[in-house]
Amino acid sequence: MFARKNNSLGRFSGFTLVEVMIVVIIQLLLIKVLLDVFLGSFSILRSIKAMMKMQTQMTSITEMLTADIKLSHYQGCMKAKPTITGTSTQITIKHMAYPSQKLAKGMQELNRIVVEKSFIPRPGELLMIADCQRSELLGVKQVYKKKTGNIVVTQSLLHNLYGANADISRYETYQYFINQSQSKLYLQVNSNIKETLADNVKRIIFHFYVVEQGQVREVLSDNVNGTSMLAGIGIDLLLGNENLQQQWHAYVAN
Repeated sequence: MFARKNNSLGRFSGFTLVEVMIVVIIQLLLIKVLLDVFLGSFSILRSIKAMMKMQTQMTSITEMLTADIKLSHYQGCMKAKPTITGTSTQITIKHMAYPSQKLAKGMQELNRIVVEKSFIPRPGELLMIADCQRSELLGVKQVYKKKTGNIVVTQSLLHNLYGANADISRYETYQYFINQSQSKLYLQVNSNIKETLADNVKRIIFHFYVVEQGQVREVLSDNVNGTSMLAGIGIDLLLGNENLQQQWHAYVAN
């Protein structure tokens, strides 16, 4: 028992119940203040962590889209028009896989191609072959492994015989799209299993910019076709939940 001295009587007496209650109340108030500070700091830390995660996802998505958009015209040494289609909420990009490979030797038949031993396409795959002047798509019928290189038998005859300087690689299709009901952004490559790129995606909008009469202007996706001179793609991305949202805008020049 705490004690105090009573000066008037020269004796010691204990604290009163009221004084003890006052001390307890003050201590409880201090504990509440400290607890509020701790919980507030924890909430701030959680918000910062969530923001950093969204920032990482946005950066990763932008980098992937930028790489594919810039490769949309890639056909070896031949710079072709980009193959990009889509709507305001999804985009499909097609291009020759980078890096491509050179033929092991020049073609002698329109349905047989000798490629390097390191390049092993599978039957049914779609490939692109190109030199600096022309390009063609071809389906793989069969592949024979030889010491001098792999022989690719095509499903149909090609239109041209290509020399050893020609490039060959897989022809890939990348589709970025959002599932509104799940709030997720997906990437699907060549109709294979889709990959989740980000959660809590509220909105993604693609803007298509073309060059017409010497000027760059935005057009609807329906007006973008194989003859369009695509200048670039604008990307608006909104991630977040009911407590925290972050918007990102990027422009990729083609």
